[in-house]
Amino acid sequence: MAREISIVHADGTTARVQGAVAILTLGDRKLRAFIHGDTLTHYASGRRICDLRHYAILNYRSNRRRDRRADACLALQDLAQRIGADKAWQVIEAAPVINHK
Repeated sequence: MAREISIVHADGTTARVQGAVAILTLGDRKLRAFIHGDTLTHYASGRRICDLRHYAILNYRSNRRRDRRADACLALQDLAQRIGADKAWQVIEAAPVINHK
């Protein structure tokens, strides 16, 4: 079932998009995320976390099927490896809340 939330663009403008909510793990904590199109967004702040296209290709090569939730899990694992889960959480939590938790 599709849900609608507000997202924040890089220029500070907001927009309403439809997608799916996913509860994912970043480090040892749960992250409520929103998957819309090929983008993974933090649910509460509407802040973009990453583009899923690259991870979709990697996931499809290994599993031979498209699964956006698996793509998002792979993206968060890569993010935690590249900058560390603690740093990722600092950036995510610094964004103001625009959607209800």
